[in-house]
Amino acid sequence: MLKKLLIIALALGAFGTAAQAQCVDYARNTCRPQISPYVHDGGLNAVSLRAGQTAELKKNFYAGQNYRILVGSQESLAGLELTIKDSQGKVLYQNTDDAPIKYWDFNTRNTTQLTIAITAKQGNNPGAQGCVAVLFGFLTSQDLINQYGN
Repeated sequence: MLKKLLIIALALGAFGTAAQAQCVDYARNTCRPQISPYVHDGGLNAVSLRAGQTAELKKNFYAGQNYRILVGSQESLAGLELTIKDSQGKVLYQNTDDAPIKYWDFNTRNTTQLTIAITAKQGNNPGAQGCVAVLFGFLTSQDLINQYGN
């Protein structure tokens, strides 16, 4: 009996690892190219969500930088709700319409930690599941000069 439980646990763990690997591949191959002209920070934040589930992550952003937060999801999800809050819980950005989320560009005056929460909407298919990726990019000084001139 113990051997059977161990095999089941290993099989479930392998399935979870395979699903996570697929989501990382989705983030790398589908979402990362969309961060341009910003420079990707190298992190691949990806998770599989079911309709109604929420994923949350915290990230530090440094003073004087220009950032892009890019959110992507597979078509199997009806849509995403994105909420970005500062360290005191104040909502800085929230998508309120049903338009697909692509990215949010911003700059910071002070170094701060933000909380990014993504909820897969219930939509018409309550059993829907798919990968959601959150990527971060920044503009270098040279990028700003190239984009806006001297």
